[in-house]
Amino acid sequence: MLKYIVFIGAAVHLFGVALYIKDTIRGDAKPNRVTWLVWMIAPMIATAAAISDGVGWAVLPVFMAGFGPLLVLIASFLNPESYWELKRTDYLFLYCLF
Repeated sequence: MLKYIVFIGAAVHLFGVALYIKDTIRGDAKPNRVTWLVWMIAPMIATAAAISDGVGWAVLPVFMAGFGPLLVLIASFLNPESYWELKRTDYLFLYCLF
């Protein structure tokens, strides 16, 4: 029964990401591609590591934490006002990641 909570959480997360993607495509949001790329890296690495270690559906929330930013990053290419800019917070997160 508890595993269904994982699917519900993933669906809610995907719904929120879809709303942001809609705003990105309309031009209401101007995502920084570097930030979304950085937010995608760690969860995707963790997902790959977990899958290679034999983790099952429990890895879904981690995957969704990286898949959402990946979708936003892809959608940002449909918005000409999206930009690439390394900010202090990006450097900080990358420093903590590696």
